[in-house]
Amino acid sequence: MTVLLTGCSQGHSPFIPMLGAYFPYWMLCTFIGLLGAFCLRVLLIYWGIDDKLPVPLLFYFAIMLSISLTISLLYFTY
Repeated sequence: MTVLLTGCSQGHSPFIPMLGAYFPYWMLCTFIGLLGAFCLRVLLIYWGIDDKLPVPLLFYFAIMLSISLTISLLYFTY
């Protein structure tokens, strides 16, 4: 049973210290992805491309997910 719990050991825990508390890293990645998708939406509205997207909700969700997973892969892998 203890072999299954070694993934949460001190050196490999999926948490980051922030503002005196420990947050799961996926929360930070999701927030960065949401912020990136919002910034992209503002740019696409400014350029006039947003109206031409066939399924904007799916597009922006995919962008948010892509940014989140990329940040997670680049900065939080051991």
